[in-house]
Amino acid sequence: MVTDAYKVFIEGFPTFFMESNLIPFFNTITDILANPLGSIEQIGYNLILFIPFGFLTVISFPDCKWKLRKMVIISFIVVLVVETLEYFSGRYMDIDDIFINICGSILGYAIYKIVNQTIYRYKENT
Repeated sequence: MVTDAYKVFIEGFPTFFMESNLIPFFNTITDILANPLGSIEQIGYNLILFIPFGFLTVISFPDCKWKLRKMVIISFIVVLVVETLEYFSGRYMDIDDIFINICGSILGYAIYKIVNQTIYRYKENT
């Protein structure tokens, strides 16, 4: 285990670490053209994956005054860490995943805001 880490730092990362897409929406568009159903399914999974993050982040830190800008910044940092870990674990890193995952967390934030306002209006009327 120690020798493997030593080899990585001395010899550099193996070539399987070097796969990534840094051109925004290039692979997504070509994938949609080649396999529309599979690509849309993949985009949907990436959106759904981060909806709970946007929703639960606001619930977990109620004292924090949440604005859309703050949610985008926090989501960007978390998603960037996840994609960086994917890169260094030998998985495919895609810039499109960053955008789509951030959209998922914004969607979760929007769902929270809608649900919260609905509950607040309901409590006001009763």
